[in-house]
Amino acid sequence: MRIPLGSALVLIAAVLFGTTGTSQALAPSGIQPLSTGALRVLIGGPALLLLAGLRGQLVHLSTAVPKRWLLLAAVGVAAYQIFFFKAVATTGVAVGTLVTMGSSPVIAGLFGRVVGERLDRNWAVCTLLATAGCILMVLPGASASLQVDPVGILLGLSASSGYCLYLLAARRVTNQMPALLAIAVILCLAAILTLPNLAAAHWDLWLTPRGISVALFLGLFATAAAYLLLTIGLSTTPMARTATLMLAEPLVAALLGIFLLAERVALMSGVGMGLLLCGLVWMALARR
Repeated sequence: MRIPLGSALVLIAAVLFGTTGTSQALAPSGIQPLSTGALRVLIGGPALLLLAGLRGQLVHLSTAVPKRWLLLAAVGVAAYQIFFFKAVATTGVAVGTLVTMGSSPVIAGLFGRVVGERLDRNWAVCTLLATAGCILMVLPGASASLQVDPVGILLGLSASSGYCLYLLAARRVTNQMPALLAIAVILCLAAILTLPNLAAAHWDLWLTPRGISVALFLGLFATAAAYLLLTIGLSTTPMARTATLMLAEPLVAALLGIFLLAERVALMSGVGMGLLLCGLVWMALARR
């Protein structure tokens, strides 16, 4: 059974997004996460805008463009960059990641219902499996003194809402302009919104061979290419399904941690990875 093209593109985007954590781990020590989030969109947006120009798509900017949806999508991208890193800093990596990624299929499903999308049984079963897998993957790594900060939970939900707002708005934008140009403009606007986060960036660390390499990878591959593939896939894939497929991101991050960073995995984490993989495969193969 073949995977629908839209679902395949979303999964590839999730794989690219899943490299973000490992890339940050390989970056020079002392780099701030908020500056990382701002820098990746500052590199990714102009890179895609240049590509759109080379393909002759900038002419579409002289015609009527969906300004409101473009701005909402940019706000969603910027909100995710800001709130996610703040959530992790407030309530820890485990809980912050769990709340942000685990809640996204549900929030995306609610957003989708508002615009008339249907939530089928496949979505419900796959989301349940994938979310349960995420929980098992995260919790065994936490210590007995796991802290669940209410503010951190709220920040994680805000990050997830920003991400889902992007999914909602980006689809409306690509209905009226090419996907490449759309995501280029969205990322450029998001870069402007997150620009203040670069004020306190440690440029002495970024402007080193390792820092430049990490910044370019994050900007060109884990941001520009990832968002472009996600946006193209989103044009034929319902929001709720897209958000569930994007749960491949923490799975990829975990696998990279095991094989590249030599991280140890508890038994329940392995079970969680299996459940998440089952949910993703089921969702990827399911037909609309």
